[in-house]
Amino acid sequence: MADGLPAQGALAHRRLAACAVEETRDAGVRLTEMPFRVCINMRAQATPEVRTILSQHAGCGLPVQPMESARRGTLGALWLGPEEWLLVSGSDDLRDRLVTAFRGHFVTVTDVSDAYCIVRLAGPAARDVLAKGCGLDTHDSVFPPGKVARSLLAKAEVTLHRTAADVFEIYVARSYADYLWRWLEDAGAEYGVAVVEAA
Repeated sequence: MADGLPAQGALAHRRLAACAVEETRDAGVRLTEMPFRVCINMRAQATPEVRTILSQHAGCGLPVQPMESARRGTLGALWLGPEEWLLVSGSDDLRDRLVTAFRGHFVTVTDVSDAYCIVRLAGPAARDVLAKGCGLDTHDSVFPPGKVARSLLAKAEVTLHRTAADVFEIYVARSYADYLWRWLEDAGAEYGVAVVEAA
């Protein structure tokens, strides 16, 4: 992203703010395009030293179990696979801090912020909507809040992060964001869909 230009969401052309509602009581599904966040792809062996450095310089632990996530303050760490994580933050200088902190270590830190659109799917029918296009079992017993997984949703590759009982954050490539948004609106229509602005 060019310095000095404000980050623009992948769905800005849809003018979602004009569609947003405050009253969502009758909606089984709430959709929100999340504000721009810094997303860092980190690859490393999760040695005690690497975990300590991350904790000291970013303030968050590193989840080492499959499908786990960690959060502290504004920083979240999502397990993507063996030796791979997505660090999500509101801090613009996160990449620079990590590059400096991990100098001399076998760690890669790549800013992928502009690659993603983050859509929040919430509401009592959120799991029902996901079930229409995703083979991932999102039942509480196997995918409780805090879990994260890569999967396909309506044939689009996504990273799905369950942040609360009826709240999922969907990381999707910007080029698929409009398609996925329209699919979510259509899949949620029978439950009632409300567009909600991010808090």
